[in-house]
Amino acid sequence: MRRMFSVPRFLVPLAILLWLLVSLPLWLLVPRAEAQDTDPACPSPSEDPLDGVHNPRRLRVINPCQSASGTVTHIETWADGDWNIYVDLDPDSEALASAEGIQKLREWPQAGGGAEMLWEATPADQGGLLEPSTGQHLEVLGAHVYDRTWGYTEIHPIYEQTYDDGSTYARSQASD
Repeated sequence: MRRMFSVPRFLVPLAILLWLLVSLPLWLLVPRAEAQDTDPACPSPSEDPLDGVHNPRRLRVINPCQSASGTVTHIETWADGDWNIYVDLDPDSEALASAEGIQKLREWPQAGGGAEMLWEATPADQGGLLEPSTGQHLEVLGAHVYDRTWGYTEIHPIYEQTYDDGSTYARSQASD
């Protein structure tokens, strides 16, 4: 004699769907909160890491508080006022940029064939930061994001810079 389960067929998929709806947002938020608590220069979990960024909807935050280091290959100021800092990454930061992203970045003449990543400082943050020069080596702390428009990752915005001489500059966090 075969026994049939008395649970209606729709309850199991419904339970799985409910579990996903609850657990997925929690899974996405937990790493973000942990990362933001690691450095006081980073925004708190209640703050938007893309505050002050022009058209933030084009960016997907990978890590709201990421450090990266490298040597500046080119710097320019764009129409939106951002400093665009093209960087040849140090070996310990190379994992932040994919080969495909580097190839897309290098399509820009400013990348000069040597830049592996773009770091951007917004106008609201520039008051506390020091504009680097081509050839300077520095470490930055900022939001590691994927730019959906251009197809590469970048640090945008920069929260803090540390130069080889040990000098540190933090964004001004000017309010609008």
